[in-house]
Amino acid sequence: MYASADQRAAEIDAAVALPPAQLRKEVFDTAADLEEAMDRLGPDTWPSVVRTAQGRVVPALELPWMRVREVWLHAVDLDAGVEIAEWPADLVDLLAADVMDTLSTRKDCPGVEIQLRDRPGSWQLGRRHDVTVKGRASDVLGWLSGRTSGKVLTPLKGGLPALPRWI
Repeated sequence: MYASADQRAAEIDAAVALPPAQLRKEVFDTAADLEEAMDRLGPDTWPSVVRTAQGRVVPALELPWMRVREVWLHAVDLDAGVEIAEWPADLVDLLAADVMDTLSTRKDCPGVEIQLRDRPGSWQLGRRHDVTVKGRASDVLGWLSGRTSGKVLTPLKGGLPALPRWI
């Protein structure tokens, strides 16, 4: 974790300038450090609460998922040739559910029914569904997570609404 939002921003800015080989080494080193720290957690420790960079208090049990989420999303953010469309379908579905659950708690979250082109059924964002959009699950996740504009989605009812910031 970071001591502050400023420290986080400074470290991200510094990492952007690193050569790819050094950035990969940093990822592997921090992954090893995190794995070692998690290995030291006993059964009584995992339910303990920790504070996230956003100030949320969560059980330590959420840390592995948070790391998975961070690694995959930042691989896209780095524009290193990783696209959400290439992710495993289960990961897309899990992360989309996570993002929609969080966004749906926000007062400024629009109500959207999302019809999926590549999955059975639909996803629901928010409480009321004034808008209906259609798209591939990976494209929807890109829009929900703020990684893409959503321009590849097809609005069926209403226009494509602006979303609140997820994280």
